[in-house]
Amino acid sequence: MKSYQTNYYILTKLLSAFAFSILLFLLCTLIRGLAIGKYFNPIYISSTVGFVLYFILTSKQCHKYSTSIPSWQILISILAGLLVLQLPCRIITFRETLVTLPELTCHLSSILLAYFAYRKELKIWLAWGIGAFFILSTYVNLLITT
Repeated sequence: MKSYQTNYYILTKLLSAFAFSILLFLLCTLIRGLAIGKYFNPIYISSTVGFVLYFILTSKQCHKYSTSIPSWQILISILAGLLVLQLPCRIITFRETLVTLPELTCHLSSILLAYFAYRKELKIWLAWGIGAFFILSTYVNLLITT
């Protein structure tokens, strides 16, 4: 009976990480759809907000449940939540979604940087520095192409 309760606990925590990841994706999609002004591109703001929130989500989930759930399972759950809605759209209409590809790379890099920072393979300041580099390079890339 204890094994069943343990598996149920692990499954509920992984599903909650999955659900939070989907909610963050929907929040970033909502931000991207807003017309904030002529000087602020919503993709920039969505990339930045998504980077920070996905970094916090991954860090918090790994720190909170690392004693009971392997961190790689939490990583897979958060990545699945991000990609479950993105991949079908990107596969079906790749050219139309190409403009938001830098946003996806910011979100993916944020999740991976937070995971590696949790695993102590990266120092936290280095993770934020690499993340800032990704965001700035995305901005420069979008400025050049638009």
